Amino acid sequence: MKVKVRAEDFVVKEILDLVPQKDGKYVLAVIKKRNTNTLDVLRDISKRLGVSLDGISYCGMKDRYSLSFQYITLPNEKFKPIKAVNYEVEKVGYVDMPLSRDNLIANYFEITVRDVSLPDDIVERRISEVIKWGFVNYYDEQRFGSARHGKGFVVAEIIKRNYEKALKLYIAEYSRYDDKKVKRWKRLVKEKWGKWDESLIQNSGVYRKIVEFLAGRTPSKNTFKKALSLVDERVKSILISAYQSYIWNRVAVKIIEKFYSDSKEDLIVVPYLYGNLLFYRTLYKKEFLVDFEVPAISPKMKLDDIYADVVTEVLTEEGIGNLSSFKLPLTGWLFRSYRRRLVVFPQDMVYSIEKDELYPGKRKLKLKFKLPSGSFATVLLKRILKPS
Repeated sequence: MKVKVRAEDFVVKEILDLVPQKDGKYVLAVIKKRNTNTLDVLRDISKRLGVSLDGISYCGMKDRYSLSFQYITLPNEKFKPIKAVNYEVEKVGYVDMPLSRDNLIANYFEITVRDVSLPDDIVERRISEVIKWGFVNYYDEQRFGSARHGKGFVVAEIIKRNYEKALKLYIAEYSRYDDKKVKRWKRLVKEKWGKWDESLIQNSGVYRKIVEFLAGRTPSKNTFKKALSLVDERVKSILISAYQSYIWNRVAVKIIEKFYSDSKEDLIVVPYLYGNLLFYRTLYKKEFLVDFEVPAISPKMKLDDIYADVVTEVLTEEGIGNLSSFKLPLTGWLFRSYRRRLVVFPQDMVYSIEKDELYPGKRKLKLKFKLPSGSFATVLLKRILKPS
């Protein structure tokens, strides 16, 4: 099975709850991007148009390895169309308020999975199960971009007050998804840790403020703690969301396991970067679970009895202990509390299984569907295409 062989194999388009106007305070524009991440595109737009990053509003991040269409708003007087190497920006119309997450109601996907090895009847059966029973609304690995090196989460170490380790995870660990320049620099940082010479500073890019701060200072717990306070606000939000999402996944796995304790044969285990995800085939107790929401854990929340024990169990296994210890001892680092549906259903799903023109003798699966905002199409693919 091969996903995202080409950018056109994974197309995602945002569906908003607003209609563009002929005039307004903000320009509503669409970004068409391929094989690049949202934050890098926003930074480039900021430089080209001379508008601060805070002046560009958007609904969410889109997968790097895709052909994505996502909306932004920015001040009317600042807008100009852009045609760059990996993205384009065009005006759609005007609106009176900047975009927020609440404006995104769904994402539309067109996905081609190549070199499919599962028999057609199994693929078709699994698709029919997902249409009827939905699937568990896990976060997928791209949510953990900052931890794709597999060495752990920055925020987990901050909670435990391991500030030097947290900083190393952020500026010295790299994954195969990083470009060559970033990999080379991070490898050098790891080798020279504590020796912040000019070569490291000159090539530090988005980490420059941190490296300059560390240069000339005596390494200490307090020094590393202060260095973490210099992390870019948007990156800080991504780091916090990554760990909070990982904890959400772990809690969701245990909830599914708990409700299916008498029906283990109905469960599907799917490995991913940070453990296993647990899916069901059919959904008994459907009336209850369909509307069930699992909270994103934050230190001041009150837990319902139904999952209080599960949360405590997960935090204990994480080495944190309990909910009161799940807090960030750094100024400006805060967990945002929200609730996320445990189960979601794809809408308007159509599919076909065809000959694969890129892999002679193989088959490809083409899917078109909508998912609610925040749900991952790649998780749906994991549910449908797990090898037998």
